[in-house]
Amino acid sequence: MQSVYEQDFNDFEYIVVDGASTDGSVEVINEYRSLFEAGARIAFQSESKPDKGIFNAMNKGILKSCGEYLLFLNSGDYLVAPTVLSSFVQYGATEDYVCGNIRVCLNGKYELRTNPKKVDFVCLNRGTLLHQASFIKRTAFDRYGMYNEMDRIRGDWEHSLRSIVVGGASYRYVDLTVSHFDITGVSSSGALRDFFAKEKRDAYLSLMPEYVVDALEYYDELENTYLSRLHSYYEYMTIKNGKMGFVIDVILWIKRIKRRVFKTTANSN
Repeated sequence: MQSVYEQDFNDFEYIVVDGASTDGSVEVINEYRSLFEAGARIAFQSESKPDKGIFNAMNKGILKSCGEYLLFLNSGDYLVAPTVLSSFVQYGATEDYVCGNIRVCLNGKYELRTNPKKVDFVCLNRGTLLHQASFIKRTAFDRYGMYNEMDRIRGDWEHSLRSIVVGGASYRYVDLTVSHFDITGVSSSGALRDFFAKEKRDAYLSLMPEYVVDALEYYDELENTYLSRLHSYYEYMTIKNGKMGFVIDVILWIKRIKRRVFKTTANSN
């Protein structure tokens, strides 16, 4: 909340939706309410009532909003600089989805993760948009629907699939680092991988025949198995021959092929 309060751009509204927390969150929200109201720079509103999950809470925020673009930050996420919103405005965006970068911290080191420059089915089948760096037009939710509240962790992915790939919503990537992403969030939990896959399958089944979904999952598994084996082999060769191990092995393989071709040619003569 502090990162939002410190923005040097004032023409936005800040909506906080809390699920009737008992961990002290309500007290923090009320403290910041006083700051926002005292400064009278930014429109602030909040709600603390039981909800039915993350995407139910996000839908509540959408219905309360009046702005042109929406940006969703979950608990633990924050804007990386006071200039984020003013920098976004300078792009003069008109697209339905305008997406930038996020920053994460892994093993004490910061890493930058970027949204794709182009979004199509292949892109979303392999990954997802980073919603903590995605500015989405309010009208996109009127045209393509709200978040699917049956989803526990894939609602943002399903909405981008439904709106961009199926609905033809416009998309633009901007090289702007927007937020720091808290990797301890729900969608970051490895224990939810199976649940993640189920929600993905359910989304596909709502759009295409089951036999197409089955074929897609089959070839995805083949690709993942191939990439996993290739990665393991690369790691083995790196350990065996140093950083150039993989390259060395390819060179040796080419030489072996050349020898076989030479022997075959010599025998035929």
